[in-house]
Amino acid sequence: MELNLPPALEAKLTHSAIQKGRNPNELVQDALTRYFGEEEDSAKERSSRVASMQQLATFGQRHGLSLGGMTIKQLLQESRP
Repeated sequence: MELNLPPALEAKLTHSAIQKGRNPNELVQDALTRYFGEEEDSAKERSSRVASMQQLATFGQRHGLSLGGMTIKQLLQESRP
């Protein structure tokens, strides 16, 4: 695969690679690996968050808990002096 970078970005990448004592290709590979790794992590985190929210939403039903027909907001208002 061949990538064509704008000259300014190519110069910045080359300069950064030289400062770090690395090959510009290595920097691009590292950046892409990190990018796709973070993308997978984000998808896993979203999936975990959704599963947690679903579990919380059904917690009361699964454990036979009831607010006696009240909402949490009503319950909070009733508990205040």
